[in-house]
Amino acid sequence: MCTRSCGHDQLKSILITGSNGLLGNKLVSAATGRYRVVGLDLQSGPYVPPAPAEYIQGDVSDRERIFGQLREKKPDVVLHAAAFTDVDACESQYETAYAVNVRGTECIADACKRLGISLIHLSTDYVFDGARGPYAEDDKPCPLSAYGKMKWESERIVSSLLPDAVIARTMVLFGYAPHVRKNFVTWLIEKLGKRETVRVVNDQFGTPTFADDLAEALLALFEKGVRGIYHTAGSDYLDRHAFAVRIADVFGLDKSLIAATTSDRFVQPAPRPKKSGLKTQKLERDTGFRFRPLSGVLSLMKNQMESVHGG
Repeated sequence: MCTRSCGHDQLKSILITGSNGLLGNKLVSAATGRYRVVGLDLQSGPYVPPAPAEYIQGDVSDRERIFGQLREKKPDVVLHAAAFTDVDACESQYETAYAVNVRGTECIADACKRLGISLIHLSTDYVFDGARGPYAEDDKPCPLSAYGKMKWESERIVSSLLPDAVIARTMVLFGYAPHVRKNFVTWLIEKLGKRETVRVVNDQFGTPTFADDLAEALLALFEKGVRGIYHTAGSDYLDRHAFAVRIADVFGLDKSLIAATTSDRFVQPAPRPKKSGLKTQKLERDTGFRFRPLSGVLSLMKNQMESVHGG
């Protein structure tokens, strides 16, 4: 890989779908200076700083247009982070979600195959049923929700079209960037900051993932030239309520406002895996990358927010 001192023309090129989202923002930030970065999203322009070196408006489910855009830019790799990730809305807006999560992924994978472009596709722990996590890469998927079923179908499409592609599964993504959609941590901070009581389940376990670290993990997978499925998630295994308490502690918020509940009492449209979590030993072995402990990255996120909002 070229270093930052390489001339611009020598740098490899990365195209990031969903570049206006949280992960897309972190990928742009991590890749800038190391690669030529092209961002792609539905909006007319980039609205989350830092802006990519180049931005194109595009819809991943528009097969001909997306093929033409990839043919024109011919990146070395596509980091496919664009997705319809509202798990509950996937149940009620199935066709809209399917167009993005399945047909959109097929369009990207097909274009990459025809043009000889490498692909890293983002997937999720929701491909598992949560009966016996944490999960390794060779555990058998059994999705419960529409979102999980779509992502499992998208994985099979990618594997069929591009056997050399990387499928990177992650879960409970959190982090901070201005103007992006709320995640569990930013939602909780807002609620507790307003002194509102929140109910959080204590029977859903997983490995929350800091978006900044995930971006670096994805770049490490590309740089190492690996293929296949990799689990890319945080290092701490805990339930959602315990995660909320950790957040309150780091951000100096009142954790007594966090009421514990269970999944059968906190009914949601889409079923969630209860005992989930992703094992990352394969990632660590093949790339040397390790996700940082939760308390440290929450403190880093707090610093990021304070630098923007002045505390």
